[in-house]
Amino acid sequence: MKKRFSEEQLIDFQRISCELERIHLLREQTTLEAFGALQLSHVSLAELLLSEFPDRRREAHWMAQHHRAFFGRTAYQVLAERDEGAVRDELERTGHLVLLTEPSTVRSGIYSKRAAAAKHARQRTYVSALLRCRPILSYLST
Repeated sequence: MKKRFSEEQLIDFQRISCELERIHLLREQTTLEAFGALQLSHVSLAELLLSEFPDRRREAHWMAQHHRAFFGRTAYQVLAERDEGAVRDELERTGHLVLLTEPSTVRSGIYSKRAAAAKHARQRTYVSALLRCRPILSYLST
């Protein structure tokens, strides 16, 4: 048995669509305005974000999104508690800070598998060099 809706009961998807679009545009505008305020109040953090993300919109959205590391709060809420260090720590933890992967190379972005493999190879080289030097070290210690 199908229920029939009267004209008054029909859902006005056009109205809902317009309302959702209005809310989306308001959120975008608020997010970008909040990032503009961040640029004035926390200059070094804003410059760090500007250097680490490909565009201003992504930086602004990173600051406005809820992060598990902040227990579901946004970076703005953490800054409101005067804890800029926690925001920087989260950027570092997620790999958004500048990372040194090679002695002469600076790489920005998430730590890649290739960089991790290079680090592991350097560690293996260091360990094997120590093992090769073990007889010399034992000779010198006697």
